[in-house]
Amino acid sequence: MNKIGVKEVVLCVVYVCAVVGSFWFWRSSTAAIAQEAFNSYGQFIASISSLVLAASLFGIVAIFVRTTWIIYPFVAVSVAAPFLFIPFSRAILIVMAVCVLLTLFAVRRIRKDASLSWGFSVANMFKSGVPLFLTVFGIVISIFYLNDVQTKDAIRSIFPRTAFNVTVRALGGPLRSLTGNEQFTPEQTVDDFFQELVKKQLSDRGIRIDQVPGKELQRLLAQQRDEIGRSYGIKLTGNEKIGDVFYTTIIERINDLLGPYRVYVPYASAVTFFLAFKTLSIFLYFAVIGVAFLFIRFMIIMNILTRKKEQIEVERLTLG
Repeated sequence: MNKIGVKEVVLCVVYVCAVVGSFWFWRSSTAAIAQEAFNSYGQFIASISSLVLAASLFGIVAIFVRTTWIIYPFVAVSVAAPFLFIPFSRAILIVMAVCVLLTLFAVRRIRKDASLSWGFSVANMFKSGVPLFLTVFGIVISIFYLNDVQTKDAIRSIFPRTAFNVTVRALGGPLRSLTGNEQFTPEQTVDDFFQELVKKQLSDRGIRIDQVPGKELQRLLAQQRDEIGRSYGIKLTGNEKIGDVFYTTIIERINDLLGPYRVYVPYASAVTFFLAFKTLSIFLYFAVIGVAFLFIRFMIIMNILTRKKEQIEVERLTLG
């Protein structure tokens, strides 16, 4: 194998390691998101950074690895290998095959644009293939996510607890007016919530809450808890956070409304996850171009890349 061939193989090996490593980061991230345990900014930054690195190397190998029998097998392996992180099935095999074909097509588009380019422009060469690679990446991690939510409550994955708490805080004013509790927050306990309601009801009658005997106050709180419990089919001790109670009740009611159609919720959740990733990938694309430009400058400084003038022949149709 000549010197150029060795460089091409080494570059492809580095690329495969970057892609598989990025998928490994995202595998743990999607599991954490599905389990409502994704609360680490460090984990999110590591996943995003690994993706930008992998996509940058994808574009670089597509441009600079000229030997066809070297680049295409490595690219195929890089996309097929992450499917080993999840249980295998016929459907997974079909998705894997589609992802591999799309990625190979993305490589072909980049190589074609690079061969017909009058000058060297990372942005112009990447625009035809890297967005498709990011789409394939989104499909793969959505499959990861689907694999996790199938064994859990899928409604919670579509409407996670953190999103519910943010919504409650945003609607704090209307909810306080609706409940009659001016101190309402998701972190408030059930007993604290009802105590505020009892306090307001007694105040309307001209009675201060400190004038009510402790046993009578506990009886009133228990009565409020029992009424709510009977209405929604839940049992309350008073120590639960009101936000958790509302959230669980809403999720259970949605499950009841969906009935047998609950089986389709994981797929809807995975599609939602994919669309969210696609929106994010629009911004990631520009980061990929920037990182790839820095990589190429580094490779020039290290004499991995050299400048060479080439003539380009273009075939056109003309009137004979």
